[in-house]
This record gives sequence, C-alpha cells and structure tokens, in this order.
Amino acid sequence: MKIINLLKENKDIKYTVQTRKGNTFEHRIPIHTPSDQVSKILFLVEQYNDK
Repeated sequence: MKIINLLKENKDIKYTVQTRKGNTFEHRIPIHTPSDQVSKILFLVEQYNDK
C-alpha cells in the first residue's frame, strides 16, 4: 500500500491509500486525536510505501 493523497482539512486529516492491486481507500483521522496516535497511524501506513 502507498499513500497517494494526504490533506489536512478543518476537522480531519484525510489520506488516501492505494493497494498493489489498484484499489483505493480513503481514511480520516480527527485533528483532535492525540498527536501520538495520529503519528503512529500515519507511520504505519507510510511503512507500506517502501514495499
């Protein structure tokens, strides 16, 4: 999987990931989520960009 879009909106951080088969999924994380959790989620998704 790889991140193909990352956007900070008013209330959310929206990111779109694409699988190796070409499927795309959009996810949202509330901005008010504790920053450690947001960083952890984005780090886990970002790991897949290298694979």
